[in-house]
Amino acid sequence: MTAPHPTVGRPLAESVTDALDRGRCLAFMHRDYCGMGLAKDAQCYVYDAVYDGFPPTVAMASSTAPDRRVFRTREAFVDWLSDQTDASLSGADLPEHFFRQNQRLTLARLQQFCA
Repeated sequence: MTAPHPTVGRPLAESVTDALDRGRCLAFMHRDYCGMGLAKDAQCYVYDAVYDGFPPTVAMASSTAPDRRVFRTREAFVDWLSDQTDASLSGADLPEHFFRQNQRLTLARLQQFCA
């Protein structure tokens, strides 16, 4: 029996984390709101809204994303990311309609980032 929504899984989560460790950032690069992105800032991994193509950072005081997350360890980040699905990353359950399905991370986008 297959899961209704496939998870990112540990191998892909590790690959994404390796890319972040090498200084890459997963973010759309255009004006204004660019959706959700991933970056490594100092020793933290950050999942947050991206604006004007600037990578998310721990100190981003202007973040308005209600589902922003900061992970202090690689293991915590990989554990969280590996359990995510397209549905859980979609923002569908967020109170603000603006963030729902709006330039969100997906399994396909994560795979493309690592390709």
